[in-house]
Amino acid sequence: MKPKTILLTTALMLAALPLSWAQSSTSEVVATGLLEPGRVRMTPRGNLLIAESGRDKNSGRLSIVSTSGARRSLLEGLPSGVSQQGEASGPADFAGMGRMLYVLIGAGDAEVAGPTPGTAGLNPRGVASPLLSSLLVFRLSAEVDEVQTPFRLDPQQHRAIWDGTSPVMLRNEQGQTAEVEMVADIADVIPDPVSIWRASNPYSLVVGGDTAWIADASLDAILRVDLRGGRSRVAKRFGKVPNTIPVGPPVTDTVPNKILPYGEEFLVVEMTGFPFAPGNGRIEILDPRSGNTRPFLFGLTMPIDVAWQDRGASQRARFLTLEYSTAYLAQPAGPGRLTVYDTPEGRAVKSDLTTPSSMAMGPGGDIYITERVPGRLLRVRITQP
Repeated sequence: MKPKTILLTTALMLAALPLSWAQSSTSEVVATGLLEPGRVRMTPRGNLLIAESGRDKNSGRLSIVSTSGARRSLLEGLPSGVSQQGEASGPADFAGMGRMLYVLIGAGDAEVAGPTPGTAGLNPRGVASPLLSSLLVFRLSAEVDEVQTPFRLDPQQHRAIWDGTSPVMLRNEQGQTAEVEMVADIADVIPDPVSIWRASNPYSLVVGGDTAWIADASLDAILRVDLRGGRSRVAKRFGKVPNTIPVGPPVTDTVPNKILPYGEEFLVVEMTGFPFAPGNGRIEILDPRSGNTRPFLFGLTMPIDVAWQDRGASQRARFLTLEYSTAYLAQPAGPGRLTVYDTPEGRAVKSDLTTPSSMAMGPGGDIYITERVPGRLLRVRITQP
């Protein structure tokens, strides 16, 4: 059933105002020692599956973390590298929680600074893996929650998967197997009239039927991938966004970094690029049939995720937004923020997050949030209705 929409003109106006409510949540650290964690999702048995980029070459992994904080690896040796901005990039998202697991791989170290400011090029020293900017599928012999020891990829297997002559078979210490193939290879860089080259950065994934939808945060596009043949098409290319502050260029990139189903449509989270103007981030509704978008929630600052809680037929759905930072260019950078929209105005329930990267809704209203730089998983409970 499609959640009830909280979208009024009042919401669009008030969302742009600073949120000054006192925090109304409690939080606790569930797990530490994660390797630059990104996307987090609940598994069918109530664990957390987390994508981690790692800091070393091809040290990406997927971890299963229990709600009590016990961690074990599901996949290790996934493609990853450090970008020219010094940010680790590897497994960005995943979909499917049974025996078919799709894993989206980000840009890694493919892009470097170009010859003049504002330009970019392909890393002349070579890239960490031929599987950067790709969609992989892992066909497991057991359900995700049943895997107790990891499947590991080595560099030779990266090349074999890219060659695609036959699926690569992995076996863990339990004797379980994982057959790995590349579904789609997204170009690391494409020509760009302004920056010379523009790197891809697949960042968010939705799989439904025979189709995968990918939000590419660098290409400013939503890609549609045929899972049977691997053909990738641009379903939506976003234009530039006006810069609303006197710092930086007159326009900036859209930066779509999260896509998720919303009835028969999608919600798309758009961070917008440098200078990350306060209030310039937004969430839009995308019609996949026409490629048209319409407003859902504007006035955010560096949004990185959105979710909702269905509170039954008698109450309006509660929407939540997660923002990476409220003042990214400040020294030090401002903290991240979790905001709840159970009324059009919204209220900040946690405003001291450290580089939050994703959230997942748990049973009983718990909210699980990954923090990238500390490498932590938090559990947040909203304490006011």
